[in-house]
Amino acid sequence: KRAKWHSKLDIGSKTGNIKDSEGRKVDWFISFAEHRETGKKIAIAGVVVHHTDFLGHRAIKMVRQGIINYFKPSRKKAG
Repeated sequence: KRAKWHSKLDIGSKTGNIKDSEGRKVDWFISFAEHRETGKKIAIAGVVVHHTDFLGHRAIKMVRQGIINYFKPSRKKAG
């Protein structure tokens, strides 16, 4: 189930990858998000260097979590 606050975000992103001179994989993911109501914005990038599995997967997860942490409303503690 998608959180309601997600629906208030405009998000754009781009992914890519390269191999270094030794054939090791480097992948990256960059994203920009803006809250439609508050105007709060973030640009964030994730880079994973020298891995062999799940090309793109890890960088995307890092950036996604960064966006969630930045925009997710904090819960106020009772007390």
